[in-house]
Amino acid sequence: MQHLMKKKGNPMKLKRRFAAAGGALALVAAGASVALIGGASSSEAAGSPSSAYGLEATGLIPVQATPTVTSTTGKLVKDSLVSLPSNPLLSGGLVDAQAQNGAAEADVTNLDVGGSLLGQLTGPLSTLTTQLKPACTALNSVSLTQVNNALSGLTGNLSSALNQVTGSTGIDLSAVGGLNLNNLLPAQLGGLCDALSGKVGLVHVGAITTRCTGKTGSVQVTGLRLLGLPSSIGTAPNSSVSIPGVLTVTLNKQTQNANGTFTVDGLYVDILGQQQLVVTSATCGNVRSASKPKPGPKSQAPVPHPIHTKAPVTG
Repeated sequence: MQHLMKKKGNPMKLKRRFAAAGGALALVAAGASVALIGGASSSEAAGSPSSAYGLEATGLIPVQATPTVTSTTGKLVKDSLVSLPSNPLLSGGLVDAQAQNGAAEADVTNLDVGGSLLGQLTGPLSTLTTQLKPACTALNSVSLTQVNNALSGLTGNLSSALNQVTGSTGIDLSAVGGLNLNNLLPAQLGGLCDALSGKVGLVHVGAITTRCTGKTGSVQVTGLRLLGLPSSIGTAPNSSVSIPGVLTVTLNKQTQNANGTFTVDGLYVDILGQQQLVVTSATCGNVRSASKPKPGPKSQAPVPHPIHTKAPVTG
Protein backbone atom coordinates (compact mmCIF):
# COMPACT_ATOMS: atom_id res chain seq x y z
CA MET A 1 0.00 0.00 0.00
CA GLN A 2 1.08 3.53 -0.62
CA HIS A 3 1.48 5.65 2.51
CA LEU A 4 0.70 9.01 0.96
CA MET A 5 -1.90 11.68 1.59
CA LYS A 6 -2.65 14.26 -1.07
CA LYS A 7 -2.89 17.83 0.14
CA LYS A 8 -2.89 20.74 -2.30
CA GLY A 9 -1.20 18.57 -4.93
CA ASN A 10 1.76 17.59 -2.73
CA PRO A 11 2.01 14.07 -1.24
CA MET A 12 2.69 14.01 2.48
CA LYS A 13 3.88 10.92 4.35
CA LEU A 14 1.99 10.13 7.52
CA LYS A 15 3.92 8.43 10.29
CA ARG A 16 2.68 7.27 13.68
CA ARG A 17 4.43 5.96 16.74
CA PHE A 18 3.53 3.97 19.80
CA ALA A 19 4.52 5.42 23.16
CA ALA A 20 4.45 3.66 26.52
CA ALA A 21 2.17 5.42 28.97
CA GLY A 22 1.76 3.81 32.38
CA GLY A 23 1.04 0.12 31.81
CA ALA A 24 -0.56 0.66 28.41
CA LEU A 25 0.47 1.85 24.96
CA ALA A 26 -0.75 5.16 23.55
CA LEU A 27 -0.73 6.35 19.97
CA VAL A 28 1.09 9.53 19.06
CA ALA A 29 0.50 11.05 15.65
CA ALA A 30 3.17 12.95 13.78
CA GLY A 31 1.48 15.48 11.53
CA ALA A 32 -2.18 14.94 10.66
CA SER A 33 -4.23 12.46 12.67
CA VAL A 34 -5.91 10.66 9.74
CA ALA A 35 -5.10 10.50 6.06
CA LEU A 36 -8.28 10.94 4.05
CA ILE A 37 -8.49 10.76 0.28
CA GLY A 38 -11.64 12.29 -1.21
CA GLY A 39 -15.12 11.94 0.23
CA ALA A 40 -17.99 13.97 1.58
CA SER A 41 -19.14 14.18 5.18
CA SER A 42 -20.63 11.12 6.90
CA SER A 43 -24.01 12.84 6.99
CA GLU A 44 -24.17 12.45 3.22
CA ALA A 45 -23.98 8.62 3.26
CA ALA A 46 -26.03 5.81 4.76
CA GLY A 47 -25.35 2.12 5.37
CA SER A 48 -22.51 0.16 7.00
CA PRO A 49 -19.02 1.54 6.27
CA SER A 50 -15.89 -0.50 5.59
CA SER A 51 -12.99 -0.23 8.03
CA ALA A 52 -9.56 -1.66 8.86
CA TYR A 53 -6.87 -1.54 11.53
CA GLY A 54 -3.40 -2.93 12.02
CA LEU A 55 -3.04 -3.90 15.70
CA GLU A 56 -5.25 -4.26 18.75
CA ALA A 57 -4.59 -5.86 22.14
CA THR A 58 -6.61 -6.57 25.27
CA GLY A 59 -5.56 -7.98 28.62
CA LEU A 60 -2.48 -7.14 30.63
CA ILE A 61 -1.24 -4.57 28.11
CA PRO A 62 -4.12 -2.98 26.15
CA VAL A 63 -3.50 -1.39 22.76
CA GLN A 64 -6.27 0.55 21.08
CA ALA A 65 -6.99 -0.51 17.49
CA THR A 66 -4.44 1.43 15.47
CA PRO A 67 -3.93 2.71 12.91
CA THR A 68 -7.65 2.52 12.20
CA VAL A 69 -9.53 3.83 9.17
CA THR A 70 -13.25 3.99 8.35
CA SER A 71 -14.74 4.85 4.97
CA THR A 72 -18.06 6.45 5.85
CA THR A 73 -18.69 7.69 2.31
CA GLY A 74 -17.25 4.81 0.31
CA LYS A 75 -14.22 6.86 -0.72
CA LEU A 76 -10.71 5.39 -0.25
CA VAL A 77 -9.17 6.13 3.19
CA LYS A 78 -5.59 5.22 4.15
CA ASP A 79 -3.37 5.44 7.21
CA SER A 80 -0.05 3.96 8.37
CA LEU A 81 2.14 3.50 11.43
CA VAL A 82 5.89 2.98 11.79
CA SER A 83 8.56 2.85 14.49
CA LEU A 84 7.38 0.97 17.57
CA PRO A 85 9.57 1.96 20.54
CA SER A 86 10.63 -0.57 23.16
CA ASN A 87 7.69 -1.88 25.19
CA PRO A 88 6.70 -5.15 26.91
CA LEU A 89 4.40 -6.32 24.11
CA LEU A 90 5.36 -5.28 20.58
CA SER A 91 8.51 -4.42 18.68
CA GLY A 92 9.31 -3.72 15.05
CA GLY A 93 6.41 -3.53 12.70
CA LEU A 94 5.36 -1.44 9.72
CA VAL A 95 1.57 -1.17 9.66
CA ASP A 96 -0.81 -0.01 6.92
CA ALA A 97 -4.61 0.12 6.75
CA GLN A 98 -7.03 1.18 4.01
CA ALA A 99 -10.77 0.96 3.39
CA GLN A 100 -13.28 1.90 0.72
CA ASN A 101 -16.78 0.87 -0.27
CA GLY A 102 -17.06 -2.93 -0.11
CA ALA A 103 -13.32 -3.52 0.39
CA ALA A 104 -10.67 -3.20 3.12
CA GLU A 105 -7.06 -4.26 3.74
CA ALA A 106 -4.49 -4.21 6.54
CA ASP A 107 -0.78 -5.10 6.39
CA VAL A 108 1.90 -5.67 9.02
CA THR A 109 5.55 -6.57 8.45
CA ASN A 110 8.37 -7.58 10.78
CA LEU A 111 6.43 -7.71 14.04
CA ASP A 112 7.57 -9.38 17.29
CA VAL A 113 5.38 -10.12 20.28
CA GLY A 114 7.94 -9.99 23.07
CA GLY A 115 8.75 -12.56 25.69
CA SER A 116 9.17 -9.71 28.16
CA LEU A 117 5.38 -9.76 28.40
CA LEU A 118 5.81 -12.78 30.69
CA GLY A 119 7.17 -10.44 33.34
CA GLN A 120 3.75 -8.74 33.45
CA LEU A 121 1.85 -11.92 34.39
CA THR A 122 -0.48 -11.78 37.36
CA GLY A 123 -2.22 -14.17 39.72
CA PRO A 124 -1.17 -17.85 39.72
CA LEU A 125 1.00 -17.27 36.64
CA SER A 126 3.09 -14.51 38.23
CA THR A 127 5.80 -16.97 39.37
CA LEU A 128 6.07 -18.64 35.94
CA THR A 129 9.63 -17.48 35.30
CA THR A 130 10.91 -18.62 38.69
CA GLN A 131 9.15 -21.97 38.50
CA LEU A 132 10.37 -22.71 34.99
CA LYS A 133 14.03 -22.07 35.75
CA PRO A 134 14.78 -25.62 36.97
CA ALA A 135 13.19 -27.13 33.85
CA CYS A 136 15.02 -24.68 31.58
CA THR A 137 18.30 -25.40 33.33
CA ALA A 138 17.73 -29.14 32.95
CA LEU A 139 16.85 -28.74 29.30
CA ASN A 140 20.00 -26.69 28.67
CA SER A 141 22.12 -29.48 30.13
CA VAL A 142 21.09 -32.02 27.48
CA SER A 143 20.55 -31.99 23.75
CA LEU A 144 17.08 -32.05 22.26
CA THR A 145 18.10 -35.24 20.47
CA GLN A 146 18.63 -36.99 23.80
CA VAL A 147 15.28 -35.78 25.09
CA ASN A 148 13.49 -36.83 21.91
CA ASN A 149 15.14 -40.25 22.06
CA ALA A 150 14.06 -40.59 25.67
CA LEU A 151 10.51 -39.63 24.78
CA SER A 152 10.33 -42.19 21.98
CA GLY A 153 11.11 -45.00 24.41
CA LEU A 154 8.74 -43.89 27.16
CA THR A 155 5.03 -44.02 27.74
CA GLY A 156 5.35 -41.08 30.11
CA ASN A 157 5.56 -37.34 29.43
CA LEU A 158 8.18 -34.68 28.88
CA SER A 159 8.97 -34.17 32.54
CA SER A 160 9.61 -37.90 33.07
CA ALA A 161 11.92 -37.88 30.05
CA LEU A 162 13.81 -34.90 31.41
CA ASN A 163 14.09 -36.61 34.78
CA GLN A 164 15.49 -39.76 33.18
CA VAL A 165 18.02 -37.98 30.99
CA THR A 166 19.25 -35.64 33.75
CA GLY A 167 19.01 -38.16 36.58
CA SER A 168 16.77 -35.78 38.48
CA THR A 169 13.46 -36.54 40.15
CA GLY A 170 12.36 -32.98 40.94
CA ILE A 171 11.20 -31.66 37.55
CA ASP A 172 7.40 -31.51 37.54
CA LEU A 173 6.05 -29.35 34.74
CA SER A 174 2.47 -29.83 35.89
CA ALA A 175 3.26 -27.56 38.85
CA VAL A 176 4.53 -24.68 36.73
CA GLY A 177 2.27 -21.71 37.32
CA GLY A 178 -0.73 -23.96 37.70
CA LEU A 179 -0.36 -25.02 34.04
CA ASN A 180 0.14 -28.53 32.72
CA LEU A 181 3.03 -28.18 30.28
CA ASN A 182 3.70 -31.91 30.05
CA ASN A 183 2.21 -31.95 26.56
CA LEU A 184 4.87 -29.57 25.28
CA LEU A 185 7.37 -31.00 22.84
CA PRO A 186 10.99 -30.58 23.94
CA ALA A 187 11.62 -27.95 21.25
CA GLN A 188 8.55 -26.03 22.42
CA LEU A 189 9.74 -26.05 26.00
CA GLY A 190 13.12 -24.87 24.73
CA GLY A 191 11.38 -22.05 22.85
CA LEU A 192 9.48 -21.06 25.99
CA CYS A 193 12.75 -20.98 27.93
CA ASP A 194 14.30 -18.82 25.20
CA ALA A 195 11.30 -16.49 25.35
CA LEU A 196 11.66 -16.19 29.11
CA SER A 197 15.30 -15.25 28.68
CA GLY A 198 14.50 -12.76 25.92
CA LYS A 199 16.33 -14.68 23.17
CA VAL A 200 13.20 -15.01 21.03
CA GLY A 201 9.73 -13.51 20.97
CA LEU A 202 6.59 -15.40 21.78
CA VAL A 203 5.33 -14.73 18.25
CA HIS A 204 7.10 -13.36 15.18
CA VAL A 205 5.34 -12.28 11.98
CA GLY A 206 7.46 -11.74 8.89
CA ALA A 207 4.60 -10.28 6.85
CA ILE A 208 0.83 -10.59 6.89
CA THR A 209 -1.82 -9.12 4.59
CA THR A 210 -5.53 -9.37 5.39
CA ARG A 211 -8.18 -8.44 2.84
CA CYS A 212 -11.94 -8.55 2.48
CA THR A 213 -14.11 -7.90 -0.55
CA GLY A 214 -17.83 -8.07 -0.01
CA LYS A 215 -18.49 -11.27 1.94
CA THR A 216 -15.17 -13.00 1.22
CA GLY A 217 -11.78 -12.65 2.87
CA SER A 218 -8.21 -13.87 2.54
CA VAL A 219 -4.97 -13.84 4.52
CA GLN A 220 -1.40 -14.16 3.30
CA VAL A 221 1.33 -14.70 5.89
CA THR A 222 5.05 -15.47 5.75
CA GLY A 223 7.69 -15.95 8.42
CA LEU A 224 5.28 -16.91 11.22
CA ARG A 225 7.18 -18.29 14.22
CA LEU A 226 5.81 -19.37 17.60
CA LEU A 227 8.34 -19.53 20.47
CA GLY A 228 11.04 -19.24 17.83
CA LEU A 229 9.76 -22.30 15.94
CA PRO A 230 8.39 -22.17 12.37
CA SER A 231 4.61 -22.59 12.26
CA SER A 232 2.88 -24.68 9.61
CA ILE A 233 -0.61 -23.34 10.29
CA GLY A 234 -2.73 -23.09 7.14
CA THR A 235 -4.57 -20.03 5.81
CA ALA A 236 -8.02 -21.60 5.41
CA PRO A 237 -10.74 -19.70 7.32
CA ASN A 238 -10.49 -20.11 11.10
CA SER A 239 -7.33 -22.26 11.05
CA SER A 240 -5.89 -22.70 14.54
CA VAL A 241 -2.81 -24.11 16.26
CA SER A 242 -1.90 -24.33 19.94
CA ILE A 243 1.19 -24.76 22.04
CA PRO A 244 -0.44 -26.43 25.05
CA GLY A 245 -0.89 -24.10 27.99
CA VAL A 246 1.07 -21.26 26.37
CA LEU A 247 -0.22 -20.00 23.01
CA THR A 248 -3.31 -20.36 20.86
CA VAL A 249 -3.14 -18.81 17.40
CA THR A 250 -6.02 -18.49 14.93
CA LEU A 251 -5.36 -17.43 11.35
CA ASN A 252 -7.97 -15.97 8.99
CA LYS A 253 -10.67 -15.62 11.66
CA GLN A 254 -13.89 -14.73 9.81
CA THR A 255 -17.02 -13.22 11.34
CA GLN A 256 -20.39 -12.28 9.82
CA ASN A 257 -21.54 -9.30 11.88
CA ALA A 258 -25.11 -8.49 12.93
CA ASN A 259 -25.09 -5.17 11.02
CA GLY A 260 -24.42 -6.95 7.73
CA THR A 261 -20.68 -6.28 7.59
CA PHE A 262 -18.05 -9.01 7.22
CA THR A 263 -14.80 -9.08 9.24
CA VAL A 264 -11.53 -10.93 8.72
CA ASP A 265 -8.95 -10.94 11.55
CA GLY A 266 -5.62 -11.95 10.07
CA LEU A 267 -3.99 -13.30 13.23
CA TYR A 268 -5.64 -13.73 16.63
CA VAL A 269 -3.28 -14.67 19.48
CA ASP A 270 -4.11 -15.73 23.03
CA ILE A 271 -1.16 -15.87 25.42
CA LEU A 272 -1.63 -17.83 28.64
CA GLY A 273 -5.26 -16.69 28.76
CA GLN A 274 -4.16 -13.25 29.98
CA GLN A 275 -3.18 -11.38 26.81
CA GLN A 276 -5.04 -11.27 23.50
CA LEU A 277 -3.78 -9.68 20.30
CA VAL A 278 -5.21 -9.10 16.81
CA VAL A 279 -2.71 -8.49 14.02
CA THR A 280 -4.49 -6.97 10.98
CA SER A 281 -8.26 -6.75 10.68
CA ALA A 282 -10.46 -5.81 7.71
CA THR A 283 -14.23 -5.22 7.75
CA CYS A 284 -16.29 -4.85 4.58
CA GLY A 285 -19.54 -2.93 4.38
CA ASN A 286 -21.43 -0.78 1.90
CA VAL A 287 -22.63 2.79 2.02
CA ARG A 288 -24.93 4.53 -0.40
CA SER A 289 -25.56 8.14 -1.27
CA ALA A 290 -28.20 9.88 0.82
CA SER A 291 -28.05 13.29 -0.81
CA LYS A 292 -31.20 15.41 -0.81
CA PRO A 293 -33.07 15.84 -4.12
CA LYS A 294 -32.52 19.16 -5.86
CA PRO A 295 -35.49 21.55 -5.68
CA GLY A 296 -37.25 22.39 -8.97
CA PRO A 297 -37.25 25.89 -10.52
CA LYS A 298 -39.44 28.51 -8.87
CA SER A 299 -42.71 29.24 -10.68
CA GLN A 300 -43.09 32.75 -12.09
CA ALA A 301 -46.11 34.67 -13.45
CA PRO A 302 -45.93 35.30 -17.21
CA VAL A 303 -44.58 38.68 -18.27
CA PRO A 304 -47.34 40.78 -19.92
CA HIS A 305 -46.76 41.89 -23.49
CA PRO A 306 -48.38 45.03 -25.06
CA ILE A 307 -51.00 44.45 -27.75
CA HIS A 308 -50.85 46.75 -30.79
CA THR A 309 -54.09 47.47 -32.78
CA LYS A 310 -55.14 49.84 -35.61
CA ALA A 311 -58.61 50.71 -34.33
CA PRO A 312 -59.87 54.15 -35.60
CA VAL A 313 -59.95 57.07 -33.23
CA THR A 314 -63.38 58.76 -32.79
CA GLY A 315 -64.43 61.71 -30.85
